[in-house]
Amino acid sequence: MSMTHQEAEYEEFMDRLYEENKEQAIEEFTGELLQSYYRSNGLLAKPAFDALVEARNLMNTSITAAFVFSAIAMEVALKESLLKPIVHGLVHAESVASLVTDLVMGHQSMDRYKDLLLRILREHGGVDLLSYKRSDSARNIWEEIKAIQKKRNLIVHTAQVRASKNGL
Repeated sequence: MSMTHQEAEYEEFMDRLYEENKEQAIEEFTGELLQSYYRSNGLLAKPAFDALVEARNLMNTSITAAFVFSAIAMEVALKESLLKPIVHGLVHAESVASLVTDLVMGHQSMDRYKDLLLRILREHGGVDLLSYKRSDSARNIWEEIKAIQKKRNLIVHTAQVRASKNGL
C-alpha cells in the first residue's frame, strides 16, 4: 500500500520535528527521572551525613576512627547522593534502572569505571572531579578521593593505625 503525497509530507514533517527536538526531549526526560529519584529517596544523603557526624564525634577519642568514618561519609555521599541518582536517571526504563544502577554502583573499586563515572558526573551533574580543587589543596578532588581511599584501606585491611589531624 503506497502513501499519498499528503501522508509523505506529514511523515517528512514528523521526521524533521523529531530530529530538531529529540535532544531537548531526552534531556528533559532524563532530568525528570533524576528529579524523581531524589523525590522518591528524600533521605538519600542521611547515611553519609550520619557517618560524618560520627567522624566528628570521634575526633577527640580516636583520630584513626574519625578518619575511617570521614572516608565512609565521602564515599557514600559520592556514590549514593551523586552517582547513583545520575546513573538511575540515565536509564530510561524504570524496570531496568535499579538493576543497571546496582550493577554499576555495586563494584567496590570505582577505578574500573573511573572514566565513565567522571564523565557522567561532569556531563550530567556539572561536577568535574579532575579539575576542581579545594582552595587549600594542590590536588584535584579525584586525587584526594583516591588518597583517602588508599589510606582508609591501609587502616582497615592492614591495621596501619597512623591517621593524623594534619592529613594523610
